[in-house]
Amino acid sequence: ITLFAIEETELEFYEYFNPDLGWGKLAGGGLEIRQVPGEHLTMMDEPHVQKLAEQLKDCIEKINGGL
Repeated sequence: ITLFAIEETELEFYEYFNPDLGWGKLAGGGLEIRQVPGEHLTMMDEPHVQKLAEQLKDCIEKINGGL
């Protein structure tokens, strides 16, 4: 599982108590956390969505063996 977590300072509070935001126990095959800019409601808006798209593309390329 890949978790896209926001970079905002609020995340630091959650990371202190639960770095994987509760997803670790559900990820039997492991959990990768990637930070993206924005907030929960803005990470899919310009200009943040460009960075999210780059991260998604990297994940897809990693699965496809860099094809």
